[in-house]
Amino acid sequence: MGSNLATLQTAAGSLPARDENFGYCPGGCGEHRIEPGGTLRGFIAYDAFGDASQLAADADKRLQFSVMPHYCRR
Repeated sequence: MGSNLATLQTAAGSLPARDENFGYCPGGCGEHRIEPGGTLRGFIAYDAFGDASQLAADADKRLQFSVMPHYCRR
């Protein structure tokens, strides 16, 4: 069992992220505006999907992550 929001496609198959808390509400709860044409950067560590060193060595991998923005209230 794992996340249906993030999966890592590897040569061995599809691996769901073990945790579903990807840090929505950056900097605490509130509004985080991204201007049109702007960029939002982040990361999900390999260890969220399994053995980090083994996944880092896999040249044939692709992250599938659906961004679902929302407003977080305190």
